[in-house]
Amino acid sequence: MSHNDAVPTIEQIREEMDASLARLLTLLDSYSEAQMLTPTDAGGWNIRDHVAHLAAWTNGVDALLNRQDRWERMGISPEAVATWDFDVMNAEMVVQHRHLAPSEAREWLIDTHKLVIADLEGMADDDMGLPDGRFVAPFTAQEGRPIYISVLEATGWHYDEHTPWIIAIAQQQA
Repeated sequence: MSHNDAVPTIEQIREEMDASLARLLTLLDSYSEAQMLTPTDAGGWNIRDHVAHLAAWTNGVDALLNRQDRWERMGISPEAVATWDFDVMNAEMVVQHRHLAPSEAREWLIDTHKLVIADLEGMADDDMGLPDGRFVAPFTAQEGRPIYISVLEATGWHYDEHTPWIIAIAQQQA
């Protein structure tokens, strides 16, 4: 599934999300807690940081689907959001979750993933083509990309995007 495909059904979105999460969890299960805490990538993130980052973004899409402030839910300040610089936003967010053990970050990701799946199951297939602006106050915007893209970019596609970075961090120990 890609940005250019026809609007998928909720079942297709769920299948893609679940498959991506399963691949990521299989990878994570191959690392020890110690491997998930050291070493780090060039940005100073370890594997746990990547997992917590994915959980925070998944949590944000849960907020979006529930017509809540996704940025607030993700713990990103209005000043960082105003920059619309994802590096700035992510840097602010990652430090908030460094207290988590790798297993806690993993469970948070699973839990937030389940929340998004439950949100989708409460929606209709036709809703997947609605512009994401309809999910942001005042909930009347007709602009934006289809909501399914926002969902997949914060979940399944995002999990897959981080997988090679996680592997590269782990390979530093080999």
